[in-house]
Amino acid sequence: MTPPPLHTPAAAAQAQPGDIAPAAPAPVGSPCTGVCKMDAATGWCLGCARSIDEIASWSRLDDPAKRAVWALLPARQAQLRTLHGELPPPPPRSTR
Repeated sequence: MTPPPLHTPAAAAQAQPGDIAPAAPAPVGSPCTGVCKMDAATGWCLGCARSIDEIASWSRLDDPAKRAVWALLPARQAQLRTLHGELPPPPPRSTR
């Protein structure tokens, strides 16, 4: 018989001291590149390819909504490259 997964209530009831709980998924990071220049034709940022509404609401979105935005970005970036050629590189990071 296979033991139940660690994240079920039954498994929690059977947990023993020293058992390792499954790690929580990592939070979804921002796609911001620091370019922050909006394209007038598409309404997307030339750096991250998000809309102004997606940028403004990012900190309030839950992880599934953030992943949904991330899923849109490769196609948008391809469209932006078609319209503008090579996109601007991110600014250099401060070394301080």
